Amino acid sequence: MRSRVTRSLTILALVASPLALGCSSKSETTSGGSAATMTSGASAATTAMAGAASLYSSLGGAAGVTQLANAFGVDLANNSVVSALLGASGIEAAKTGLSNSIAKAANMAVPAGSPDLLGALSGKGLDASAVQGVASSLMNAAKSQGLKPDQMAALTSLWEPIGKSLLGG
Repeated sequence: MRSRVTRSLTILALVASPLALGCSSKSETTSGGSAATMTSGASAATTAMAGAASLYSSLGGAAGVTQLANAFGVDLANNSVVSALLGASGIEAAKTGLSNSIAKAANMAVPAGSPDLLGALSGKGLDASAVQGVASSLMNAAKSQGLKPDQMAALTSLWEPIGKSLLGG
């Protein structure tokens, strides 16, 4: 079971990686014509983090982040595996955690003692299937809100370390 989820997360990362790299690509004109070049891996990671930081403003600030978080909560509630483990209060905490994670990436203040998404999901007994369900709910919410590829890449860069942490511990 764990290998299937790991494989699914790897596929998700592989799907999202071209989006993140695509956001960090640039075109250069040389004397011989046009050549597309990709930034280095380290620059791509930096660009992905910068994308995560700008996600807040690209969503339209607090209102857009709240819409995404609400859509995330609806999808979590509709996922029987996740909702059975989180319950209504855990889903509310996950919505708040998503909003806080996006705000923190943008260096925005969040209420003291209010968890980020990792904090909201930690200790909830999420198994690999539930972690995959949370990831799916996040992507479904993003799609339902019509996020653009650069926004999807930024959201993925926020989720990846959370998903890895939840699977590892």
